[in-house]
Amino acid sequence: MILLFVILAFIAIYGIKFSSYNKNYISLESTNAVKGILAVIILFSHMNGYIELPDTLYDNAFSSVLRHLGQLMVAPYLFYSGFGILESVKKKPNYSRTFPRKRILKTLVHFDIAVLLYLLTGCIIGSHYPIVNYLTCWIGWESVGNSNWFIFVILLLYVLTYLSIWISEQTYSVEKQKLPLIAFSVTIWAICSWGLLHLAGKDSWWYDTIMTFPLGMWFSIYRESFESLMKKQFSSWLVILSILVLLGAWHVTIGNDHYGICACLFCLAITALLTKVHIGNNTLQWLGAHAFAIYIMQRLPMNIFEHFGWNENPYIFIVFSIPSALIIAWGYNKLLSLADTKIYF
Repeated sequence: MILLFVILAFIAIYGIKFSSYNKNYISLESTNAVKGILAVIILFSHMNGYIELPDTLYDNAFSSVLRHLGQLMVAPYLFYSGFGILESVKKKPNYSRTFPRKRILKTLVHFDIAVLLYLLTGCIIGSHYPIVNYLTCWIGWESVGNSNWFIFVILLLYVLTYLSIWISEQTYSVEKQKLPLIAFSVTIWAICSWGLLHLAGKDSWWYDTIMTFPLGMWFSIYRESFESLMKKQFSSWLVILSILVLLGAWHVTIGNDHYGICACLFCLAITALLTKVHIGNNTLQWLGAHAFAIYIMQRLPMNIFEHFGWNENPYIFIVFSIPSALIIAWGYNKLLSLADTKIYF
């Protein structure tokens, strides 16, 4: 099974370039490449939950990599989302007016289309869930066989971000004064959300990476300072990257109480790495562009294959799950594009 990571590594390093400074380190192309790699790792992780691998060196290594990565595989998605929102606030004067429709409602509609597909599939294969699941699955609070926690959290953060933007607009008229208030407000909201989700009895993965979202906003504000550090001599970059990696590794070893810090350090380490290393090829761009679809639709074929008992042979399950997930993600994206033209997103 570790062969899957070997294949992914070859895809990731194909076309890799090194430079003294990569000015496109956080461009759409670079972030898409990272999202593409992580989308496949998330696919591996979810598959691993459906099967029981043999006790062999290579299969244990596969499970070990996934276990040590944990929720770090989703942290950059939140980081890039927070960063992208504040960059849009900087560049688009009327961004707050379109935010509810293009960020909140669009994400919710896209998710609900997926939920509907899961409900239809569940009816066909005879899946049953508690009534509360059917009532709250539409916002991601509960599941009907789909992945849900990330969507609930990102929708919550979007709503809180919109509220923060509105508060900043009522408080300041100067753009540079608005940005820190937005980031500070979202940070406070994220901390509160962390506590409330914990009190609600949700598993730790619902909230242990949530602080990477406001971190992305703070990064947008202090981006120039970060870049000035990265542009310095190679030794400075290497020291900073090493410190981030070592601190992250240390926090992993001391337990989940510090997982949020580790997630933030992981995002900063990836960002620092990309200032010297340019990754990206057509495969990664495709995966990155379909990352949401891959994440939200990958359990659909897995649920069907599990229903027919194909997961009893883990290798057969994997061979069919990976291409099925990618094909369904492609079709789902086509469906979303059609829906967007009808709803005028």
